[in-house]
Amino acid sequence: MAALSLVKLDGVNEMMEAIGELRVTILDSSGSWPSKAYGASEAGRAEYILDRESRKYQSQGFAANTDLSRFFAFNLTGSPFTQLDLSASPNAALRILHVRGAGPQHAIEFSLRNGVLWNNSQNTDVLTSIGTTVTTPSGALIGVFLDVVRLFDFDDLDPRLKHAIVDEAKLVYQRRIKQNPQMDQYLMLEAAKSSMQTAKPSVKRDSPPINQMPTFMPQQQGSQQQQGQ
Repeated sequence: MAALSLVKLDGVNEMMEAIGELRVTILDSSGSWPSKAYGASEAGRAEYILDRESRKYQSQGFAANTDLSRFFAFNLTGSPFTQLDLSASPNAALRILHVRGAGPQHAIEFSLRNGVLWNNSQNTDVLTSIGTTVTTPSGALIGVFLDVVRLFDFDDLDPRLKHAIVDEAKLVYQRRIKQNPQMDQYLMLEAAKSSMQTAKPSVKRDSPPINQMPTFMPQQQGSQQQQGQ
């Protein structure tokens, strides 16, 4: 089935056209992330920047790459069983970039340290005291609920997210190669427009709603009169 949105080759060619380079018909990279080799060509340089900017952009967390309130069970038979290593099997395949507490753990601030889940609220990676028990067909499991931001290959991303990443990569690529101030301004506008089309994920569960608009206090009449004097 033909792709209905940008493929990676299209993204690289858009970047090269932005600095006046000719399009290419094939990419000369090999392997896969994190052990990927890029070609010495200009297309290889552009693809490297596209992949790097894709990781940075995706780490912000969008609806297309965020799993909400996902349960992660502790390995109670391993050592140390108090830790949750999200970079190890079976979670390594998820390629998690960022986490935040969800569900029963929504009030806890988490981060990742070398792939291990870290409880910032208690400054520890010992998690058993905050675990939640979940009953499954195979028995009871203890773990935590997390919203996880995941890294996807470019071709697997939502079309709007692809365009936003490519426009951001074009801006960075132009700055590295041409350093043209006028082109920089034009590409900044393109990146801003496409970024507005990307959807952020929903508010994490069991947490208060985010106030999207600032609250403006009405100005007192007396203050207005004083300013007019």
